[in-house]
Amino acid sequence: MRESEINLPPVNMDLPCPKLADFCGDLSYKRCKDDLTPENDNVVFLNGVGRLNADIMFLTAAPLKEDVDARYSTPMHLKSGAGEMFRAICLQNGIDIDDCYFTSLIKYGLKQKNLKGCKKDIDYCLPLLLEEFQYCHPKIIVCVGTEACDFILNYKISVSKLEEAWFFSQEHNAHVFVISSIYNAYYKPELYDKLDKEIGMLADFYDHFLQGKPIEQIKCDYQCISTYSQLSNLLNQLKSEGYKLFGVDCEWGKQCFVDGYLRSIQFAWAPGKAAYINFNNEQAEWVFDVPKEAVCKLLQDFFNDPEVHFVGHNGSADAQWMSTHLGLNVYDGKFIFDTMFGIQTADEYADQKLEKLAAKYTDKGRYDIDLILWKKNNKGVSFDEDEGYGQVPLEILYPYGCSDADVTLRLYPIIKDMLIKDGTYDYFMNIKLPFVIDGFTSMSIAGVPFCTEDANKARIAYLAAGVVMQKLFMQMLKKEAYDLFYTEVSKIPQETPVANIAEIQKFFDDERSFEDIFNLLKKLYGRKALPLLPFAEHYYYVDAFNPNSAEHKKKWLFDVKKYTPIKTTKPEEGNAIPWERVLKMSPAKQKNYKPAVDKDTLKIFADKGDDLCLHLLQMNAINQITKNFLKGEEGGLQKFLTSDGRLHSNFVMTESSRPRSFKPNILNIPRYVTDYIDKGFTKVLKYFNITDKSDLSEFNEDNFNEIVNSLRETYGITENITIKDMVPAPLRWCFKAPEGYCFVDADYATAEVWSIAYLANDKKLIATLNDPDPQFAFKKMPDGSEKQVRIAYCDDIVEFTEDAKDPALLVDPNDPDLVRNNDGSLKHPKQDVHWVAVENKFMLNTPREKLNKKKTRDAAGKVANFCSGEENYIYSISKGGYVKANTIQVGDYLKSPFDITKVLNVVRLKDQECYRVRFSNGVLATFKSDHKLRVSRNGGDNDYEKWVKVEDLSIGADVLSYSFNIPFGKQDVNVIHDVDYFVNDLISNSSNMSYRLPCELFVCDTSIKSEIIRKLFKEGEQSFESPNDDLLSDLAVLASMVCCSTTLEGDHKLSLTYLDYFFLGETIDTIKVVSKELISSYDVIAIECDTHKYIDMTLLSHNSIPYGASPSLLERNIEIASGEKPEPGTGQKLIDAYMNTKPQVAEFLEWCKSLPDGQGYYQSPSGFKRHFRIPPLDAQMSDDLRESIISKLRREACNIGLQSLVADSLARAIPPLNASFRKMNMKSRVVIPLYDAIYILSPYNEVDLAVSMLKFFMSENNYWDLKGGRLRYSIDVEVTKRWGTEPSEEEHKELTEGLKNACQTFKLA
Repeated sequence: MRESEINLPPVNMDLPCPKLADFCGDLSYKRCKDDLTPENDNVVFLNGVGRLNADIMFLTAAPLKEDVDARYSTPMHLKSGAGEMFRAICLQNGIDIDDCYFTSLIKYGLKQKNLKGCKKDIDYCLPLLLEEFQYCHPKIIVCVGTEACDFILNYKISVSKLEEAWFFSQEHNAHVFVISSIYNAYYKPELYDKLDKEIGMLADFYDHFLQGKPIEQIKCDYQCISTYSQLSNLLNQLKSEGYKLFGVDCEWGKQCFVDGYLRSIQFAWAPGKAAYINFNNEQAEWVFDVPKEAVCKLLQDFFNDPEVHFVGHNGSADAQWMSTHLGLNVYDGKFIFDTMFGIQTADEYADQKLEKLAAKYTDKGRYDIDLILWKKNNKGVSFDEDEGYGQVPLEILYPYGCSDADVTLRLYPIIKDMLIKDGTYDYFMNIKLPFVIDGFTSMSIAGVPFCTEDANKARIAYLAAGVVMQKLFMQMLKKEAYDLFYTEVSKIPQETPVANIAEIQKFFDDERSFEDIFNLLKKLYGRKALPLLPFAEHYYYVDAFNPNSAEHKKKWLFDVKKYTPIKTTKPEEGNAIPWERVLKMSPAKQKNYKPAVDKDTLKIFADKGDDLCLHLLQMNAINQITKNFLKGEEGGLQKFLTSDGRLHSNFVMTESSRPRSFKPNILNIPRYVTDYIDKGFTKVLKYFNITDKSDLSEFNEDNFNEIVNSLRETYGITENITIKDMVPAPLRWCFKAPEGYCFVDADYATAEVWSIAYLANDKKLIATLNDPDPQFAFKKMPDGSEKQVRIAYCDDIVEFTEDAKDPALLVDPNDPDLVRNNDGSLKHPKQDVHWVAVENKFMLNTPREKLNKKKTRDAAGKVANFCSGEENYIYSISKGGYVKANTIQVGDYLKSPFDITKVLNVVRLKDQECYRVRFSNGVLATFKSDHKLRVSRNGGDNDYEKWVKVEDLSIGADVLSYSFNIPFGKQDVNVIHDVDYFVNDLISNSSNMSYRLPCELFVCDTSIKSEIIRKLFKEGEQSFESPNDDLLSDLAVLASMVCCSTTLEGDHKLSLTYLDYFFLGETIDTIKVVSKELISSYDVIAIECDTHKYIDMTLLSHNSIPYGASPSLLERNIEIASGEKPEPGTGQKLIDAYMNTKPQVAEFLEWCKSLPDGQGYYQSPSGFKRHFRIPPLDAQMSDDLRESIISKLRREACNIGLQSLVADSLARAIPPLNASFRKMNMKSRVVIPLYDAIYILSPYNEVDLAVSMLKFFMSENNYWDLKGGRLRYSIDVEVTKRWGTEPSEEEHKELTEGLKNACQTFKLA
């Protein structure tokens, strides 16, 4: 039975806690409530299990609900699935629970799983626990979890820091051992081995120390070196004895090597043998009796010997200091192993902390406890962990540091053997180790330049925007509260409503107490006043509303606005569930769930038209920027800024072999300004009476300056801003290359598409990716480089209108400077699927040579046809305001007229030729070759009402209607649309003027309801014919994304445009008008997406499907995107459609999904291995919980195949790239490693060489031999002044001149 189905009565704490005698020797005692004892509460109390006089006592916080459940078996500790698992773990380690004593602090089950706030329960049960201690005198007390640890040790330290450590309790005269939660190990299978190891350590301690069994221990001989002679003698001794391999570790003061000081370096040369080289004391004072240069020279002469090597634990963190402060060589194989990344490779579920590994694999145990206790006692007084261990006393730091080096050296052969047995040793040594040592160290030392002035200006802008958005939100909220309250009041029948409302409002205006107001309501309306309570309370306390409070938002959304919740909050285990499932539960069970008020929930309400929810999303998005990144010197990015003006992040790796950064986490900085932020800033400008930044005539400057100056004073910011600085710039804009330098950005092009094609051996997809493009060839340039040039227009690759085919772009195919292959044929580049997708006549109708690559080819997913008239004003993101439509340039960023991110799934028409027809009223329609149109006149043909194939349609034909078939099952439905327009030109633009309303159709129901479609067409004065309604109910594919054309006055007919993409889904349920424009021509704009990366729909129809998304996850994403809940089964239909179009990819993904339940791991062609742990088959675990755990692993199994190969390609490229920079004495350095991209900081005079080296190491010399053949990712390279940000006009000029003056040939986009 599930825990949530077990009802626990409340405890009557007015009654005394039971005594041991009340149990009468039984394992449980129920305080039964009956006629004789009506004060009793029916609570079940549990006695301990096992022997009271046992040597080992286990103490946990409270029994699980299953343990106290008396319906099917006697209540007792450890009878649940988690308890049975724990008994088995103990038994296999030689510990019989029945020979121990197992009890709990709290003797009854608790309703909540989170034990915070349970002190009153512990205090209530304390007399019974103390009585147990009178009879039980254990030699070992095992504290299971936080509450037991705090009770016995009273350290008030996170239990994760104390696990696997031994202490001694004077109060109980017993050794104390801390282990992790039994419950967590049961529900998180990756923690099972951890608990097993802890019980093994307990058994070893009991056997060897308490029962007197001998154990061989390594005697530790640690030295503290503080003089030149001591160090010289030690190094000479090590040299004479031939030691060449050293475990190494460093301690330092301050957070970064740039402004910090090196406290010590410690190295171990044999198990138990280590030395602590004491450079500086706690006051950062130099300790040695000679200058630093002499000490460094001594260390360099010994350790820079090519035969001497290091073993580190997160070695790059130490290597930064070793290189910059001591001048030691750390690159090119100097570190032959790293135990932290080694254990991560062999077992990504293992705890990577060195102290935990020491307790697990060596006899050192938890050697860090003295340090933990000192940090706890001195935190905030004389110690700040962000500043390193510079202030820790020598008597604590010296043995701790030596133990670090000692344990690292001891772990090396153990973890190396684990890697060999796991089959990942070669991968670790050849790919991962060079990346995490050479790559991470070099990038951390290089750092990323950061412009403080720009960051402060951005901070003021975001802070000011947050202040204004808060003001606007409270104004809107107060008005809504007023309206909601008096709307409810007006619903009550009353004789004098106006007088009553006036009297009520006077109470509010006079600031009377809420009790007085509610008494007035009861006086006026009697019992009918009770339903007014939540509305009145909300109105009364509206000024105290906290938009960051989940409780305030719950009351507002669900008690006042009466919305139905969308989902539950996320429980400690498992996932949130849809609220509709909660509503099907009994009222008692519903109390166990709380409705979520997260971003997804607010978005769904906002999409349904709630402006306040939308405003709250916009305000939160703005505030998150300042909260996470722009806190100034007190936090965020600037906290980590060093005196060289750079951020020197540290790097580690995720389980999927992707880099991750910290202190600061620069890799988490958002690339784009989201739509919420952009629209929020628009509201802010409007608040200051600005709709166009070029027109400041109505600008409320005093109000603006008051807010800005107040913020500057509050936060101590010297920089000032004007209204023109109120631009929501992306944060990466603050990372600016210094004078004479630039960023060189190289990213893998469509890497995941290539990965899945070759991993799945999808021949068709591979051919598409590899086919040469006969439209282009390479031409030798005077400087010796090769430039891609156009030699032809090929309609079978990219269709253009004839007038778009600019002959001036063509180079003669016989040009002698064109590069040729050995056989004399021209050398062609590969097809570029992204260019093909956007430059064709149905999109931009402009050859790529004339387009802005970043804004078109690299546009991120919102690529849409956009119509506008020359006199219409449209908001231009590029220009920061509204502009006339005829001033828009191809490639400009505009606010999208309709949001195609709400599309569910896209399928191109199956292998059939399509015809696109433009009509005189501005409508653009696409027909398949078998579509027919009914015409009254087809060109010169005078036959009326004749059906013709679209391929036979003539220019000038008057079209009355058209028909097409929609496939469903084994049949087709023929749909006929009557129209009243005439064909103007099959390919050219319309010249007539009309207004147009771009619309969205939301897809939601599982059946096509003909009456809805009929209603849609009827409102457009069109007709709809079909064989019968039964056929309509079975439709599976419908063209559901349409544009509707009408006039503002409504006297033009509604007409429908079916795009050349068909969208899988069901019913057209709602039309949402997004914007309106005047049509005079077709300006087609590629609009940038702020959330999703562009993927060619012909290659991947829904990128969450190849990533293993479950049907339920897809349906949740649909609901979040559209604001409407899809019919159950929609997610599976989307998956089926994808799999049917790509059977080889589908087969590969199905194989990936089988891995968690099958062989238990995925191994990449690179050698990387991802292990999967699934929960045990146990009836006590709910099916939902078990499935949620396994589903997550199946998705991860699909993810890892696509992600790891790209990440490993990057990991393989960076170390030799940086090594080449060093060997050639270049100043260029890799500074940022993204998942599929590298950013180099390069002087202008090194750009050409850096670009060539990027191409060599990332692509030309970096390939994988896969099932589908040899895979070599291609790269795109750009040069910018700021990280990942399009250069301004001034910066573009600076870059151009800088490259030209440095004699570089690289051409900017």
